[in-house]
Amino acid sequence: MDLGVLEKATRFPFNLHIEPTALCAVLEERLRQEPLAQIERYSSLAGLAQDQFGVTLSLSSADGPRQIRAAWVVGADGATSAVRRALGVGLPGFTWDERSVTALIDADLDRIGYTSFMFQVDDQYGAVLQKVGPRRWIHVHPEPLAVTHEDIGRRLPDIIGRAVKDAPIRVLDWRSERMHQRSADRYRIGRVLLEGEAAHVANRMIGHSPITSFFDAYRLSEALAAVVSVDADDNVLDAYAADRRRVFLDHASPISSSRKLLVGRFGDQQRLDTELDQYRRAAADPHYLREMLLFNNELAGESPVAIAARRQR
Repeated sequence: MDLGVLEKATRFPFNLHIEPTALCAVLEERLRQEPLAQIERYSSLAGLAQDQFGVTLSLSSADGPRQIRAAWVVGADGATSAVRRALGVGLPGFTWDERSVTALIDADLDRIGYTSFMFQVDDQYGAVLQKVGPRRWIHVHPEPLAVTHEDIGRRLPDIIGRAVKDAPIRVLDWRSERMHQRSADRYRIGRVLLEGEAAHVANRMIGHSPITSFFDAYRLSEALAAVVSVDADDNVLDAYAADRRRVFLDHASPISSSRKLLVGRFGDQQRLDTELDQYRRAAADPHYLREMLLFNNELAGESPVAIAARRQR
């Protein structure tokens, strides 16, 4: 698919894939430039309590317990969020009966015509491949829960080899994880807000969870800045919480589930043909392709500041 059709919609008509460790290094370096920011490692959240003026966090570490006081707290600590659990907020939804296996591989897949993002549609060897650097690719595929860690490790070179047409590969690292489609009941509880996978989680096969999380951070930064710096009413935070939950439930979760089933468990040939017809049409019709690619605009949601202002009129 030619991403050049997005040239009039964005200054950056391309996909950017980056390994999580490399992304964390970029973010840390940027954070260190902020004079009020402090990075703290090897501490865990033991509990929190809040009142009308702020939040008290109780931390445990090798140096012993201590407390931190903050006006606002953002829980962005992943699907097993200690912040969310301390608030007693549920994460309803369902868990897939497969696990995802993510492998970082060294391979020259450009030579065999692979582009930077690929769906391998196959009910036995379905996979998603993303290029994350020179000769570096991420390969993600589903495995039954009954398959042991040792079995996955033994099978991995063969499974990846079939997906990449037996091109020479070297597995650099891999991990397996359970897959979920879940959302917190609420994304705001008083002075504590949830974002990213602390608020919602989708299957690991298709990257709508991290994309949605990036937009969460963008919208939450906008909302908190309005409250802290512009003295806006804190109902802008309610607008953030409601709209981001809507975006996940109405857009991110359904499309990620649909594409996961397309890649590795389609079963019904008629349904597969219907799904693939969308991509065939996109390949032939630049306008349709542009509209398909602009789906991510739905994941951006609305400005919480604009939503709150509209409600006050």
